[in-house]
Amino acid sequence: MAAYRFHVFVILTLLALTGCRREATVDQSPQPILVASQTPLPRSTALPPLPTRVAMGSSENPIQLLLPSAWVESDPTSSIRVIETALGSQLGWAVQIQLVQRQSDAIAALCNSITGKIAIAWLDGIAFAIAQDRACGDPILQAVNRNGTDSQADAAVTLVVQADSIRDFNGLRGATFCRISNDDPISWTVPALLMKANGIDPATELGSLRDLDTPSDLLMAVAEGDCDAAGVSANTLAEFTQESPEEAAQITVLSTSTPFPSRVLVVPPGLTLGMRQTLTEILLTMSESTDVSAPLQSVLGVDTLIRVTNADFVDWRSFLVGTGFNQFQLGN
Repeated sequence: MAAYRFHVFVILTLLALTGCRREATVDQSPQPILVASQTPLPRSTALPPLPTRVAMGSSENPIQLLLPSAWVESDPTSSIRVIETALGSQLGWAVQIQLVQRQSDAIAALCNSITGKIAIAWLDGIAFAIAQDRACGDPILQAVNRNGTDSQADAAVTLVVQADSIRDFNGLRGATFCRISNDDPISWTVPALLMKANGIDPATELGSLRDLDTPSDLLMAVAEGDCDAAGVSANTLAEFTQESPEEAAQITVLSTSTPFPSRVLVVPPGLTLGMRQTLTEILLTMSESTDVSAPLQSVLGVDTLIRVTNADFVDWRSFLVGTGFNQFQLGN
């Protein structure tokens, strides 16, 4: 009976608790519907197309052959066209010959050949030495004059003085020095190096400078006392002595350089050995060709070409070192 009462009590208690619960409220307000939206993807900007490297030696990127305009005495247009055509047909490359006013421009083109247009250049001994010092060029050919069956390289430069007025380098202090121009290597640059090597600063210790037209004019002016000193090639002096022995007797040689290389064909280091050899052989053949030798002579001023390497200019380089040669003091 007691168990029955206990069960009734539990049931009534549960019913009472159920009646006391509040009815849960349900939020019937409309809920927002989440809609997936498309986020635009960032678009990449297209890079400009890489430039197509134009083949070296093509008509759009010809090999430049640079030549100092001072070497050319008459209109070289027809000779240049003949040489360009002959080189192009035999090399298989487009070649463009350009005259330059300053050899420093040719040196710059050689140095820029690593990244820019390929350039080869004819240079004199001073400019060639500067190109070498900058690691911008190597020699492959030298233009020389033929003497009978032999080929002679360029002559030495002589510093000559008036025999009666100057007996040593000290006599150049306050003297009148005559030259062709301030950028002529034979009448000025090399003699200036000879003076510096012997304790005379040509920029401050000479009395005055006079520019004349020809080497013969220089020698005659020294012989007659209008100039105290001048620089000429040994060949020019020999010819003057033979033609004018009385005037030559009034001239004394004060100093002489090693042979001066006046015309050297220089190629950039980046030009391959095969291309160097091909260019060398073709130019040597052209110098003996009936059709091309005359145009070559008209623009180079000499009549033959010889093969050269750096070893052929050891004496010239030694001479420059002995004079205290400084490419930057020369104004490049």
